Amino acid sequence: MRVNEAETEEKGAGSTEDPLRRGSEQPAAWTLCSNLSIRLGGRELVRDAELQVAAGEIVALMGPSGVGKSVLAGVIFGLESGGGAVDYEGTIGVAAAHGALVFQQGGALPHLSVGENLALVGGDDKAQAQLARELDLDPGRSAHVLSGGEKRRLGAARAFLAGRKILWFDEPAAGLDITRVDRLVEILRGEAEERQAAIVVTTHRAEFATALADRVVFFGADGVLRDLTIPSSAEKPGDESGVRSDVERQSAEARPGARELEDVLRVEIARRGAPPHNETPPRFRLPTVLNWPAEWVLSVMGLVGLGGRTARSAWRSLALTCRISVLQGALFYPFVGAIFGAIFLLIFYLSLSFIDTGRVLVEFGPMIVLRLSPAFAGILVAARGGSAVSSWVGQMSATRQFDALRVLGVSEIRAVTGPAWLGLTFAGVVGILSFAAALTGVFGWYLETTGEGELTELLAGFGGAAGRVAMARVLLFSMLVASITIASARARKVRADEVASGITRGIVHSTLWIMISELVILALELPR
Repeated sequence: MRVNEAETEEKGAGSTEDPLRRGSEQPAAWTLCSNLSIRLGGRELVRDAELQVAAGEIVALMGPSGVGKSVLAGVIFGLESGGGAVDYEGTIGVAAAHGALVFQQGGALPHLSVGENLALVGGDDKAQAQLARELDLDPGRSAHVLSGGEKRRLGAARAFLAGRKILWFDEPAAGLDITRVDRLVEILRGEAEERQAAIVVTTHRAEFATALADRVVFFGADGVLRDLTIPSSAEKPGDESGVRSDVERQSAEARPGARELEDVLRVEIARRGAPPHNETPPRFRLPTVLNWPAEWVLSVMGLVGLGGRTARSAWRSLALTCRISVLQGALFYPFVGAIFGAIFLLIFYLSLSFIDTGRVLVEFGPMIVLRLSPAFAGILVAARGGSAVSSWVGQMSATRQFDALRVLGVSEIRAVTGPAWLGLTFAGVVGILSFAAALTGVFGWYLETTGEGELTELLAGFGGAAGRVAMARVLLFSMLVASITIASARARKVRADEVASGITRGIVHSTLWIMISELVILALELPR
């Protein structure tokens, strides 16, 4: 991969100085890429692409499905690091630093309100409230109940609050009815004119492109980006009277109709061919079996998000993690611990009938609890609490909500996954201790009801070095489960089914590492 970071330049000025460093001067045009070539696996996806967008201009990027518009956007906005399945060379402009990529779902964090999503990127409360009113958004409304159009408007609002002057919308009109499309056109044109934002929209809808865009760029299967010249339509559909004012006639003559654009697109697609339907090569990523130590370190570093700009999101993420992994499983771990206690009592009673069962419990009960609880209950935490957290975090990764944060300069580790790691670690400690407490409670109940031993003798066995080592194992296994679960969940996902596979992978790898750790601890405890 060879990439040059291009400075923003004014159209026709030939200057290489970034206009953003010259006070408030607005550049006439932004360079998004030049001489950019992208390879996806063994296929050349983009060849020598050049794309510029003027301030206040709206460009519609159109082309057949599967041609690579999303990959192109990912490269331009720095979401593709290159060297793996996606490799590229050429010049990348300033979109990663001064732009925002607004995905189809908007990228809002679902567990936050509209106002809390806006607070992630900065701006005071007054600015956030004003922008929310301008875009018809209720700051107090939960993001997960927003419609598709509202989520895209929220994504745009976050970009404007972050001071982004380049906006790239991925299929903003998808799934919208005609009235909502009209409203979307009105909002985007208003933002381009009032804020002098440079806007790129990818779309397959000709009527949307002709109503919105100042320029249409075609992205063909040959990998070349080219501006389309479209014949104007003097009369547009819907003019039943055939009588128009001078302003309406001039507007119709200046902007082509949807039918003309569709005709040009058909010709271009037939000329350039259809994109091949080969599968996207798998991305290389370090297996979760090996990458959890890095996630451990990142999560601990991400705890600084509990203060500062991401504090509201971080505390909400921590609270939600505790709710789904601690409170919702509060009865599960002690219930299983009580069952295991009953099983051990039955085994002692039947197999060791020649020995006083109470004496066996006093002698060996603490060892059973201290040895069994950390490892076994840690696996239960991975299956119960870990799967719930993995599903929640994995969905945000699959719907590219983390990518939407990254392009705005917001760390998902500080806003979401670091606090989630802390919450899941806490869930592990609570789960293991409640399991151990229930197991001990069954043994104590037997001693108290039968009189075969003293409860104080049983509890005395939990002190000393054995108790301290057990607590260290509780903390170790809890952090281990949290690190592996978050690493599996946060890994980038392309398909929805990868969320389920990530959950399974987290449980399996947590079990494997707990067993490995337990074997290492046993080996260290063996007398030499």
